[in-house]
Amino acid sequence: MANPFVEDWRAALVLRDRLSAGGVLETTGTGADAGEAVYASLPARLEVMQGVPLAFATSDPTTHAAARQWHVVANGTVVVTSSRLHMSSPAPGVSMGWHGLTRLYADDRGLVLEYGNQTYRVDVHCPNWLLVVVMNVGFGVVAELRPPSWVLRELAR
Repeated sequence: MANPFVEDWRAALVLRDRLSAGGVLETTGTGADAGEAVYASLPARLEVMQGVPLAFATSDPTTHAAARQWHVVANGTVVVTSSRLHMSSPAPGVSMGWHGLTRLYADDRGLVLEYGNQTYRVDVHCPNWLLVVVMNVGFGVVAELRPPSWVLRELAR
């Protein structure tokens, strides 16, 4: 049985190599806005990071702070368009444009997007592949990928 984490890396590396060789992403349809091309559509869960970054432990419970953790905002389909990531559920949906994005990376569960002090994660089955798509569509660059050494060993088999 194939490891989905390794298969995500495989798909991301294949797409990255194709884009590096001059290939282009094909559109899969049109978005809600005029002239907006759709490049990917995936089932996803949108999460937001909430809580304070630091918690101080004391014996006084009134001074305790909640640790940062992910909270679900929406479940549905995430669509990558030429101008934004759009979560189609709940109606009318949640859109996150490329403007104002300060940091973008894939973790083991999803694509993490930081807008200043607000952090979102689009939880998908292929976060590294989605990172390659978003970097290419949103910013016109080919993502630099550094798979863990154990993934490289698995891919070499």
